[in-house]
Amino acid sequence: MNYLPGVCHHARMRMAQRHGRDLTRLEWLGLVSDILEGRAPLLRSGSAGETYAVQLGAVTLRVVWRPDWGAVATVLPEGSSLNPRARLNA
Repeated sequence: MNYLPGVCHHARMRMAQRHGRDLTRLEWLGLVSDILEGRAPLLRSGSAGETYAVQLGAVTLRVVWRPDWGAVATVLPEGSSLNPRARLNA
């Protein structure tokens, strides 16, 4: 995997693992741009980063942005809750 500004290696690995493919360079840069320019809605903010809903074609991805890193830290799996306790109580 080649270096992409604003995207950590972990996020690219999780995208491939959880959604079946890595994104193209232009898709990742568009995703980062949507976050930085305020087009992606903020779903949650906390000490582990900010979770955004980012549109990629017809699919909505939930990604964790780390402002302190200036990078996407991870891509969340489909169907996962933003509430970490929700899985325990399901």
